[in-house]
Amino acid sequence: MAPVDPSMRERINAARVVCVMLMMYVHVPGGQDAIESIAVLTPTRLDHWFEAFLIEGPGRASAALLSVVSGYLAATTLLRANSSVSNLYHRRFLSVVVPMVCWASLTCFVYVLSGQVNATFDAASSSWIEKLNFVLFLTDAPYGPTMHLGFLRDLFVCVLLSPLLLFALRHAPRVMVVTFIVFYLVDHSGHLYIILRPLVILGFSVGMLLSLRGTRLDKLDEHWALFLALTTVFAVLIIWTNAGLLGPVESYLSFFNISLKESVLYPLSRLSGSLAIWCLLPLMLQGSLGRYVALFSPYLFAAFCSHFLFLTLLFNGLWSPILGGTESYAYFIWFIGAPMLSMLAVMVIVNMAAKVYPPLASIMTGGRASVAPVARNIGAKLAQPA
Repeated sequence: MAPVDPSMRERINAARVVCVMLMMYVHVPGGQDAIESIAVLTPTRLDHWFEAFLIEGPGRASAALLSVVSGYLAATTLLRANSSVSNLYHRRFLSVVVPMVCWASLTCFVYVLSGQVNATFDAASSSWIEKLNFVLFLTDAPYGPTMHLGFLRDLFVCVLLSPLLLFALRHAPRVMVVTFIVFYLVDHSGHLYIILRPLVILGFSVGMLLSLRGTRLDKLDEHWALFLALTTVFAVLIIWTNAGLLGPVESYLSFFNISLKESVLYPLSRLSGSLAIWCLLPLMLQGSLGRYVALFSPYLFAAFCSHFLFLTLLFNGLWSPILGGTESYAYFIWFIGAPMLSMLAVMVIVNMAAKVYPPLASIMTGGRASVAPVARNIGAKLAQPA
């Protein structure tokens, strides 16, 4: 199979950067949850509406697109003439599992030192397996400051299953895709120990199928406005559902054991949101995005792993005591800038580690930045003309 076209490789790298940055909006400390969506509709505060849209729209859709991209790259690797499954497993273990465990362990350690472990982690986690799940995610991705890392656990499991998935998709693609769609819609919470989030293996399989069939990945680009409009509509419907405005519809669907949000609105929002992000990337790359992609890519994985920890420390230790919490109008500035702030923080940490002990920087980034560029080059790169 031919290697990925350089322009498409650039687009995939841009998708990773954009998706990880958007995913961070779902985990911004002090951000909205489903219950707080009621407050969005009570006063007419546009900042609350915009926060809710970023969370429920592109924020949640980004995980789906990342899963598709990961599946596409895994299949492309396996389809090469000189591919090696053992090498794929080895590389992904070092680049995904090792940093996942290290960052999860560090997060737990920081919460233990701060004395917040009992208030933060589920008090019901009395058994050793439940405690280990906060770091290894063996049987669950429990609610807490490491929950987002469970996504990486599922991605690695998909990589382990990728030879089997590739064989099944080659011989029975429709059966496989329909099976995973039903699995996702019916069991969206993920009660199987193999895959904790059915969305991940669905997206991963779709990406593998696109690679297997050699599908043109730019064929829908001209429809970006439609996908963006649909994303907006579905995000608003999700916000209304969270606020209880669609109660009659929820009650009707509940008779058929169907969740309006999880089985209808979230799937449609993630589908349209993923397509909107993907189709908008060529337009974004015509601007300054390309420079940011080149600058941020070595740090991206570490930023994803560490963003909740760093943002929590900065919000509770610095921002909130000085500028106020979520009801302050200044919070909108914090919310919008949180992904960039998290990225800058991890860039500083990785560069410091690279100067002191370069292998540590490699572990923190999953081998993506064994010796990161020094901080003084950051401003110069961003100042370069588009």
